[in-house]
Amino acid sequence: KLDHEPMNWYVGLRIVRRDDSIGIVCDAYIERCAKRFGMDKMAPQTFPAAETPEKFTGESTCRKRFMELVGCLLYISTACRPDITTITNMLASQMACPSQKHLTMAEGVLSYLFATKRKGLKFYKRGVKGSTHMSKLRNMKLDGFFDSNFAEDHSRKSRTGMVIYYNGNLVSWLSQLQTLVAQSVFEAETIAGNEAFKVVKFLRKIVADVCNGKEPMQIALRGDNEKTIECAKSGVYGKRSKHFEVRLMHLSDGHQKRIIVLSHVPSLENPADLFTKIVKANVFKSLVSRVVEHVN
Repeated sequence: KLDHEPMNWYVGLRIVRRDDSIGIVCDAYIERCAKRFGMDKMAPQTFPAAETPEKFTGESTCRKRFMELVGCLLYISTACRPDITTITNMLASQMACPSQKHLTMAEGVLSYLFATKRKGLKFYKRGVKGSTHMSKLRNMKLDGFFDSNFAEDHSRKSRTGMVIYYNGNLVSWLSQLQTLVAQSVFEAETIAGNEAFKVVKFLRKIVADVCNGKEPMQIALRGDNEKTIECAKSGVYGKRSKHFEVRLMHLSDGHQKRIIVLSHVPSLENPADLFTKIVKANVFKSLVSRVVEHVN
């Protein structure tokens, strides 16, 4: 049934409106998933995963349940729970032949979600009091963070992680294996930075369309690898970076033209670190508030 009232529900997502914010949470969907898989009485888990899933080559005996459960987790992580994106994507890569341990890990992720079902995305109102709606939009900014691990997958491919904020609100996130095998941390981080730059450029065009052609005043892109930032800002490369020089030049070109402003961020303050690997519990707890919040 269609009406003209503000939207409160959308495909399993609950939309919560407050004077200063809008929240998106899927607590009801998480509860249904927990009951469906018989896990609504399980002991709560305080973080999604403690270890990286290993590749299994034996005969799988739990494929159907595993695929159904991970399918639910993928929807939840894509919709409003970026804090489970990394482990969910890692488990999804084991769809063809999951082990019992993989199933146990997936159940652990659902247990974590059930314990934190009120968490989700929160979008706050920003801008100077008394300014018009369009002037608020024009004063907003894009902030991107990128990171990469190095050769930790069994294929020895590195994993790119990135998060993009629009005026302090999380609007885009990614945890994905790189398409080639990087031969150094420098190369892996450059690939991640290059991907983040492409996403930021795309979002920049969307903002320009919304703001009648006016692009965001400031677009910052931050990474924790000093060499990548230094080389991209200076435009000076060595012989050892020739095989990925195009990606470095793409980043450098964006910085020189002031499309982006590249800067360094300490690893412990980089939320993109959550999207590159299974981090330790203390790191997860210190960064998770940067990607999800309690919605009530």
